[in-house]
Order: sequence, then C-alpha cells, then structure tokens
Amino acid sequence: MKTLIFVILSILGFISLFNTVCDSKNKKLSKKEIIPIAEGNNWTYDNYYYRSPRKDSICEAGTIQLVFGKKIIIKNEEWVQWGVFGFGFSNVGINKKEGFYRIFYDSIQDINFDSAFLFFKYPTEPGDKWYSKFENDTIQTISLYEEVTVPAGTFKCIHYRTKGLSKYPNNGFFIAPGVGMIKCEIIGGIDISYPIPDTVWNILKLTKYKVK
Repeated sequence: MKTLIFVILSILGFISLFNTVCDSKNKKLSKKEIIPIAEGNNWTYDNYYYRSPRKDSICEAGTIQLVFGKKIIIKNEEWVQWGVFGFGFSNVGINKKEGFYRIFYDSIQDINFDSAFLFFKYPTEPGDKWYSKFENDTIQTISLYEEVTVPAGTFKCIHYRTKGLSKYPNNGFFIAPGVGMIKCEIIGGIDISYPIPDTVWNILKLTKYKVK
C-alpha cells in the first residue's frame, strides 16, 4: 500500500513539475515580441508564385525585403513604420499585450487609428480565432511549434491560417517569436474573368534577416 501511495505521489509530482516547466516555457516565449519592430530591422525573402491548383506552375519572382523604419507616435502610443523596400512605407505596427497590431495607410498624415487590427495574436494557443482585415476572414492559430526549414535555416514557428482556407494545410503565416515571419503562403490575387476563377498564390521564404 505504501508503495502504491509513493508511486501516485511520484506521478503527481512529475505532472506538477511538467506543468511548471511548460508554464515557465510559455512565459519565456511570451516575453519575446512576435514581430521585432526596432528601427532598421529587415527580412529578405525569396518570392514565388503558382497558379491554383497546379503546384507544378511554381515560378520564382525575385526577392523582396520587408523593412521597419522610424517610430511615430499615434495617440500616445509608439508605432513603427514598415513596408517593402523600394516601395516606401504603407503600414505601421505595434506589439501590444494581445499581439501584433497593424494599420494600412495611404498618407502618413491621414493614418486612421480606428482602422488598427490584430494581425497576429500573441501569446496564443491552438484554436484561438479572431477576425483580420488583412484577409477579410477569421484567422486561427493552428500550432505553436511547427518546424519550418527555409534558406535562412530551420525555425520553430507559430502557424496562423485563415479559416476560409483551412483545406489548404500549408496556407498561412509561419512566425518565429523574436525573429519574425519565416514563411507565408497566401492568395496574391484572383482573376474572376475565367469560367473557373484563376487564383494566384504567393509563397515567401526567409533567406536572411537582421533584428535588434
């Protein structure tokens, strides 16, 4: 009987220790910014596209670089400008306790703070859902530690995917907290002039990055 009690207590102790380690790990992860937004941070991606549903039509489309620029103050909050290198800045972003928020704008003088939306929920758990203006759809957290290999290396990523494209398992954004976006596969455009709408998918794979 004493042996049985000892075994049960040992198991309970292990479960308690396991939960403590997991909680500690999650807290450690949550201290990282999901998207590091220091001025000068940048990420370079190989850019590919293919026409649905023919994956054999994958073509290279050069490289693109996402760059974070100067900080600006919006309603007493410190946001950072960002955009594609060579095309100027058309977004501002900020990390809040709920995750990474984003605002599109046409002119820096006409930023509509009310148009801010949650892009990536963080910290998050699988099954979390929220509406995103970027995709005009509900985004879901699929997994927290999905291993993704790209030219820049192998990373453990959070996988975010739109609900409307759940039948495409590789669709979505793969984000490594503290590093940024590692890979994404999203719809770049739909031509409805065809009898069956012609969908073009874009794939970005990280090749190099600089974060402070």
